[in-house]
Amino acid sequence: SARDWVLDGYDVLMGTHPTNPASAPMLEFRVNANAFYVTSTAARVDFGPHVADTVVISEAPDMANSTTNPLPGIVTYNLSSSNNGWQVLYARLRRASDGAQSEIIEQRFMLDTLPPQLSGILPTNGTVTAGENGQVQGYAVDGVGPVQVFVNDQWADGVLTSYFQYAQVYLTNGLNRIRILARDSAGHAAGVTVAVPRSTSGSDAPPAYTGNACPQPLWADVYSN
Repeated sequence: SARDWVLDGYDVLMGTHPTNPASAPMLEFRVNANAFYVTSTAARVDFGPHVADTVVISEAPDMANSTTNPLPGIVTYNLSSSNNGWQVLYARLRRASDGAQSEIIEQRFMLDTLPPQLSGILPTNGTVTAGENGQVQGYAVDGVGPVQVFVNDQWADGVLTSYFQYAQVYLTNGLNRIRILARDSAGHAAGVTVAVPRSTSGSDAPPAYTGNACPQPLWADVYSN
């Protein structure tokens, strides 16, 4: 009744008994320790101390294309779809001694295996400016949830789903490298760095710049936790 199969103070207090079927706890299971976001298609499924010898797991409510797994222990279930978004697993516990099986139980979770995407970043790489205060803007989009954007390690525009703007970039004379990092709720991140030369010489000629002259980020990194 307390999932420990021992008659103790909990059972006395609650008026239950571990050998009484009426005291049985609700059947359930956990995916990745009940994490809201699951970041891999190899899901870790835990059924706790239920008395069962095997468990049948499927991604379909009619248990089609199911797999049978031994218990106890954590089961690694490989999802057939890598589509990010809501996923559901269905399970049925079985006991070998008497052939008893449970009703079908289910667990929902959010699959997020991809980092957010950055686009439309301004200023573009190599843009020359004379001012000391710069503004960065662009789009940070994630297919599953909201995104946080950081400009030179400073939080920009809060939690967002698309457009961001940051107006507090201090530019020194010469070449300035501005790093933009987008992080989603699952911990995945994507970053770009743009180089912005600042000239205060009054000349139309920009300061010497040896980087990539194309209006694209110098480099981009995509990584996850």
